Amino acid sequence: MKRYALIFAVTYLVLSLALLTILEILKSDDNPSFNLIIALAASFVAAGKFVKENGYLPTPEQTKAYSLMALLATWIVSILIAVVAFSVLLTPEEFSSILNLAKTSFFWILAFTTMFILSLVYYYAIKWSFSWYAKQALGK
Repeated sequence: MKRYALIFAVTYLVLSLALLTILEILKSDDNPSFNLIIALAASFVAAGKFVKENGYLPTPEQTKAYSLMALLATWIVSILIAVVAFSVLLTPEEFSSILNLAKTSFFWILAFTTMFILSLVYYYAIKWSFSWYAKQALGK
């Protein structure tokens, strides 16, 4: 399932960069729901590839393994994009302010709570979309 998680990660990265480019050109704000839609689309691509290569529906164990790896890929890609964006777009003063905020316990409590809730939402969305699209691709 690593192969399909990698397909997910590459698709998620390409779609995220495309969306960010379009939003920048249009001078529009990013909407958090766009990221979830991108994750669903990336999962559809991975599911289609899985069915095309294997000719059967993924087992529950395969779907779970894929979903966990795809969730990890989502966080890695998102963090990498954020780090690059912060290093390019923020002034040294803004970056220093963020570092000062990151020294507080409130920041870390809020960050981990948010990451936990988002991880649950993304995990179940990725799991559902992978299974659902695999059934569609197989014609069941």
